[in-house]
Amino acid sequence: MSAPVPITSQAARVRSGSRPKLREITLDDFSAIASFTERFGFDPLRSRAEWEHLWVTNPANIANGMRCPIGWILEAEGRMIGHIASVPTQYRLGDRQLLAASGRAWAVLEEYRGYGSLMLHTYLNQPGIDFAVTNTANAVSWHVHSELGAKAVPAGRFDISPAWITRYTDVMADFVARKKNVRPPRMLFYPLAGALAAKDSWNRLQVNLRARRLSLRHGRRTLLGCDGDPRAAVAGLCHLRARLLPDRRQLH
Repeated sequence: MSAPVPITSQAARVRSGSRPKLREITLDDFSAIASFTERFGFDPLRSRAEWEHLWVTNPANIANGMRCPIGWILEAEGRMIGHIASVPTQYRLGDRQLLAASGRAWAVLEEYRGYGSLMLHTYLNQPGIDFAVTNTANAVSWHVHSELGAKAVPAGRFDISPAWITRYTDVMADFVARKKNVRPPRMLFYPLAGALAAKDSWNRLQVNLRARRLSLRHGRRTLLGCDGDPRAAVAGLCHLRARLLPDRRQLH
């Protein structure tokens, strides 16, 4: 393991003499890491053996001669103030075997939050890997990733989480509470919940209409392709009817 590396940055406003130092994680850091990361809401580490398993018996680490770092700890005044883990993983692209690092439990105390980007920079630019992956970035951490040159995977929208609303009043109450930090009487949310439900109903109607238009086009192509055969035309109409009309048994 490398010796502690002083961090010289003006990003964090800390007292003179308390400048944090960054060092690599060792297996003996388990207890401190378990306590620190749990404070930030990460899943609790069940046991040291399970935690060590991510590196000690990791095939990607073994194939790399056990040289992959466990991660990095940020320390100041004898205590842990930041943490980021790096789990080695293997990928294959064609005939190439690639070594990647997967980030885990990136967290920094609020008063040292300015040093978080330096920890992430160390993780993203660690030597010996082909690329680094962060699959749990949220709307906040993504901005730091992008500033350091990270690119989003060009597939889907990772900044949007789909949701199925079942109780519109609860959704509106939670939204107002988070925005205004207040809890108005529940009766005030019924008009807002009704408007949100109406908007969802309108969106579903538009989706269904588009699907029906596509089905009509498909049915028309089926009928035009029957070459005058009445049996084929009837079969096409039955197929179209089955696609457009719901099964009555499902309506009861």
